[in-house]
Amino acid sequence: MWRAEASFGEEKAVASYRTPKAALSRSKKIVPEPLQSHRGAEKGKRMAFVRAMKIGELPPGMVRELQLDGKVIALSNVGGKLYAIDNVCLHRGGPLGEGELSGQVVTCPWHGWQYDVTSGKLVTNPAVGVETYPVELRGDDVYVDVG
Repeated sequence: MWRAEASFGEEKAVASYRTPKAALSRSKKIVPEPLQSHRGAEKGKRMAFVRAMKIGELPPGMVRELQLDGKVIALSNVGGKLYAIDNVCLHRGGPLGEGELSGQVVTCPWHGWQYDVTSGKLVTNPAVGVETYPVELRGDDVYVDVG
């Protein structure tokens, strides 16, 4: 039930409304949608984890360019934790996976633009960055959701 009051000069108006029980019983139950586990997931879009490599093929401190399901990514190993970002530098399209990894920063081999591989953000301007992709380790196999 709701109630509203309004005054107009010396006159006062009061209105109230009660939802009929029959209407309440016919209403649809509202169930919140589950939260998506990765940034950029669209409603109803299926997650597409693809096997990328064996964990032993990418030692800590290394970055590697990979093509998975038509998408080229840069896969990095930062102290044993894996991160995947889009391989194309925003500056001139340089291959980030061919760059040098120092800590969690990869440097584009063409013109030196630097990206934080944990967030995909440009080091000099964190307001912009490249897309990131979720990574899973299943046994010794590395899977990336390019999907």
